[in-house]
Amino acid sequence: MGQIVHKSRQERPETPADRIIRALGARRVAEITQLTTDAVRKWQRRRATGGGGGLVPAQYQQLLLNEARAAGLEFAAEDLIGPEF
Repeated sequence: MGQIVHKSRQERPETPADRIIRALGARRVAEITQLTTDAVRKWQRRRATGGGGGLVPAQYQQLLLNEARAAGLEFAAEDLIGPEF
């Protein structure tokens, strides 16, 4: 049998959820979306483990994009959309 190898966050491509949380911080993203920080961080986990697959839910994308731009960050809509992992 083969050995199971787990990739760390540093070894996988940055996801849209990673980008917005890194840019604004989990607490600020939670405030904007009216979610808990635990719920926001769940977006970063694989779907296989009950997470969001690295995706930002569609209903929050525009809110977060507006906030990032208002904060003077270079964010495009494409930064919040990407393949799940």
